[in-house]
Amino acid sequence: MGENELMLVLGSTSEIAWATVQRLAQDKGQHWRFFLTGRNLTAVRQQAQQLAAATKQEVFFGYFDAMDDLEQHERLWRCVVPAPAVEAAMQHEDRQTPVPACTPVVYSVLPDGMVQAAAAPSVSDRAGHLGAVFCAVGYLGQREQVQDLAADAEHERVWRCNYSGLLPLLNRAAMYFEQRGYGKMLVISSVAGERGRCSNFFYGAAKAAMTAYLSGLRVRLMHSHRECLRQQARTQSQRSLRNRYQMQVLTILPGYVRTKMVSGRKLPPLITATPEQVAADIVRAMGRGQDVLYTIWVWRYIMLVTRHIPECVFKRLHMF
Repeated sequence: MGENELMLVLGSTSEIAWATVQRLAQDKGQHWRFFLTGRNLTAVRQQAQQLAAATKQEVFFGYFDAMDDLEQHERLWRCVVPAPAVEAAMQHEDRQTPVPACTPVVYSVLPDGMVQAAAAPSVSDRAGHLGAVFCAVGYLGQREQVQDLAADAEHERVWRCNYSGLLPLLNRAAMYFEQRGYGKMLVISSVAGERGRCSNFFYGAAKAAMTAYLSGLRVRLMHSHRECLRQQARTQSQRSLRNRYQMQVLTILPGYVRTKMVSGRKLPPLITATPEQVAADIVRAMGRGQDVLYTIWVWRYIMLVTRHIPECVFKRLHMF
């Protein structure tokens, strides 16, 4: 990657997301510009100021909440990519739904710390093409409420923050990348989606849905990639096309990680990672073009065993 490209970060206040962004920003071989988003706009602004000072580049930030309605998500997306590219992607999917005009919800921080509204029609016009979407949004739920089968509001929040509320922007990014023929989608799911556990099966169900969605999307974009190669093969060599047209959908499956989400809970130290460890694994997986990442690595084998425990035995294991 020789030119600047934009990375949209959903949920930048996640410790894993922030550690990953910092690692990418420090790597001189990378050329990412960043658009940070989250619910706590004050915290996101502070991150953007810190990143702009460290990278000596303009950093963009804005508000994003998975619980918002579809109109708010569409407005944010209109601020990310140029309008013509949005229209092309929508036409590619044969959609004619009217889209509201973009509202000034995006800001930028200059290297000197000055904060200003992003006046350009889209962030991509100023920072380069959108090259990646990194989604680190997640919500475990209030422990007492989420185990109450009657707590419908809490269950709905868990579902939307871990799956359905993320689909509008992920789908739009997928359409954009499909139309462009290039892009990376990096999404944090969880090993909790590998098998339902009594203690957090609502969270696990949402993560299982996200993992399945990413698996299907990976197949779709791979076939789109191949079709793009066939259509362009007449004018360019296959080798140059492989370098130009690339897709990656990375499903990130962390095990236990020492974050605010699980603060106060006892975690087994030998299989518990730090956000910095997970970030290092994510950056490495990006470079390798991986499809699925278990982090730390031992969780691949823990979940392999867990998935193959017979149900008649699994349901009797109180530790699950």
